Amino acid sequence: MAFGWNDNGQPDMLDASTPRAATTADCHRLVREFGEAAVNARQAGFDGVEVHGANGYLFEQFINGELNDRADDYGGSRENRCSLLLAVCATRQ
Repeated sequence: MAFGWNDNGQPDMLDASTPRAATTADCHRLVREFGEAAVNARQAGFDGVEVHGANGYLFEQFINGELNDRADDYGGSRENRCSLLLAVCATRQ
């Protein structure tokens, strides 16, 4: 169960989706979407964007060698495990 807003717009405990590993295609989409979000923030007048990557959030799950057991370009070596975060930070649009 997870806290969220139900169909009536009320705070409620809702069934949580089953976690799954992101595919390589999902990773490419994430990089693109983080880049688009940064562009949107700049266009809205923000000075910059902070990417939070600690305490079990998405990027920490990739960087942490104990959590990341991927066998694609985003797993294995430290450089590969960091590549998703580095790609997001390097995104320029």
